[in-house]
Amino acid sequence: MISGTSAFLAIGLVRLENSTNIAFMEPRLNEGEDYNRKTGVFTCRIPGFYWFSAGIQVAGMSVGVHCFILQNNIQKLHIFANENGITSSVSGAFRLKQGDLVQVGGCFGREQLSGSDTIYFSGMLITPDV
Repeated sequence: MISGTSAFLAIGLVRLENSTNIAFMEPRLNEGEDYNRKTGVFTCRIPGFYWFSAGIQVAGMSVGVHCFILQNNIQKLHIFANENGITSSVSGAFRLKQGDLVQVGGCFGREQLSGSDTIYFSGMLITPDV
């Protein structure tokens, strides 16, 4: 069994070129260094039960922005934001194996996303596998 902790909170936004995924550039917490701020990807180092949360916000008038929390590039949780200044969020539990990847992506209308510090991506290990 791999031991240790794994938890992160990242804010601020980077729109990745040639991708529908986004990165949160300013880690406020990165226990275990499992979150990569350049790519926006969390890589599971400790297999187990995790909790992830993400919040997005649109800038100005928008018809809406759709994003997802992705696990290994598969859409798991949907986030929809369409009101200026309101942060929409989603959270949920994930069972991860070592090497699984989790990120916010699959975004439609991502050019409407606000880059403010009120948007975020976070996750933490709840219970490691034994």
